[in-house]
Amino acid sequence: MKKIILVLLIIPFILTACWDKVEIDRKIFISTIGIDAGEDIEKAKEMKKLKGNEPFQVNSIKKYNITYAFPNISKLGPQNTQGAELQYINTDAYSMESGIVNSLSKTSRTSYFGHTKLLLLSNEILKDKENFQEIIDYLERQHIMNRMMYVIVCTGKAQDYIKFVPGMEQNVEAYITGLMENSKQNATILPVTLNELIILLRQNGNAILPNINIDKVKNEIYLTGVDFIKDYELVGSMNPIEVTDLELMRGEQQAGFKTVYMNGFPVDLQIYGTKRKIKVQEKDNKIIVDIKLGIEGEVKDFYIGGKAIDDALIKKAEEDFNKSLSAEFENVIKISQSEFNVDAFKIRDHIEKFNPKIYEKVKNNWDEAFTNMTVNVSVKTSIRRIGAIK
Repeated sequence: MKKIILVLLIIPFILTACWDKVEIDRKIFISTIGIDAGEDIEKAKEMKKLKGNEPFQVNSIKKYNITYAFPNISKLGPQNTQGAELQYINTDAYSMESGIVNSLSKTSRTSYFGHTKLLLLSNEILKDKENFQEIIDYLERQHIMNRMMYVIVCTGKAQDYIKFVPGMEQNVEAYITGLMENSKQNATILPVTLNELIILLRQNGNAILPNINIDKVKNEIYLTGVDFIKDYELVGSMNPIEVTDLELMRGEQQAGFKTVYMNGFPVDLQIYGTKRKIKVQEKDNKIIVDIKLGIEGEVKDFYIGGKAIDDALIKKAEEDFNKSLSAEFENVIKISQSEFNVDAFKIRDHIEKFNPKIYEKVKNNWDEAFTNMTVNVSVKTSIRRIGAIK
């Protein structure tokens, strides 16, 4: 009897198979998604007039133009060290899901999104609040999407970037993701993953995203800074220099490059460590935030006519960096407060965690409180190395 029971228990394991199994050679691994505004994106507003019980022709509205790029796996091998060339499927769609459905009619294979590394959004998409909200809502709901993909805003059409072949790589996905990963050494780059973007937007509808552009004359892609999103709408941008200040002030960037002029020559400081301390207090119903930044670095360029660099010169350089960086940081704060009204410095998170009494007073009118608060920045620069000396 025991043997019969054992056999009956084993039979299901033998007969069971993966019902949704697809052979790997029948899959395409989507590495990049590009979303552009469709030719009917303005007409899409008329869809709001439709009632739930009215017929709707799914292919009648070209709201989005979506490009799905994937590597040509057949070109991969031990001899290929630069990666595979990208192939792509381009389709019009009235929604994100319809884009995937429409793409199935253009390929004999099954699309897989678990390895997607890059999401390119045309800046035209960010100009319409509801369209951007719809895209983010879809990406948040879909478990098939890789939450760790980088999200980039591109000036112009996203499909132009996908078709671009950079000089150093075989495809744009490898090139741009490489740029994002270089953020540890380059503070002008601010990488944002899909998961980070969703968390930021769900908190208060505000976020920051890196922006790229194509130089058609030089035939190259370059970073132009970051775009500020407030309440799901694009409100402004910062250039790479301001991004460096922003990153250092956030206390998350441990590398950067700054310069001051002494006696007519540049003094270049390679930053390799930052520490941030925040003190928040309330006086006369006004919030005062004091940010202290400790910056450590190494002098890379310090020309003084062949003379030895003594302690007095190092101290003078540190003082100049303190004043210069403090002024730069305060300017970035003013832009964020007065022009964008977006807290990109995580001040709200700090107040919520460490000053709950103050947070309770301002949590319902945070935008007004952030605009009116006084933010003071002080910098202490420590030059640890000055390079090789005679």
